[in-house]
Amino acid sequence: MVEQADPGVTALSVRRARFFGAENAGLGLARIQSFHRREGVADAVAERLGRPLPRTGEIREGEGERIFWSAPGEWVVALPIDVEARWIRDQVGNLAGLPALLSPMGDSHMAVELGGEDVRDVLARASTVDFSPDRFVEGRTVVTRFAGITVLLGRPRGADNWLLVVDRSLAAYLFAWLESASVV
Repeated sequence: MVEQADPGVTALSVRRARFFGAENAGLGLARIQSFHRREGVADAVAERLGRPLPRTGEIREGEGERIFWSAPGEWVVALPIDVEARWIRDQVGNLAGLPALLSPMGDSHMAVELGGEDVRDVLARASTVDFSPDRFVEGRTVVTRFAGITVLLGRPRGADNWLLVVDRSLAAYLFAWLESASVV
């Protein structure tokens, strides 16, 4: 299970009575890309990784990591920052010879956890996605425009919080938007 952020310990955070958003600096991020859509390539990548890859709109839980579907032939992996470099190094070797690439994302992207009683209301203000509990259930992910910027947003199984992956260069804007949008 991937550890959740303590929203009070990051420099980038918003805290309201019924909503919070905070960078999870304890999460590392990696991207897996498969460059051929031929039958069996994604299965070969999954076999070499030793775990199934999620299908469209899904999140798969693994041994200490969560894998989010991001696009056809592309997945984002969230895992503890202290094992990120080793995990990437090990998996790059496992993928050798396949038309696939594994790259770190932490220098260009950040993981943001969103939570609280009003989280779905704040999410609804940012995107046209239907975030109602019967439509956007645990284990789902989407790439969407959120407050005018492209993000990956997921609702991991068994987690109290949502995970949003955003380009680091847009983080100040995102947190300013969350600060304004979360006012009740």
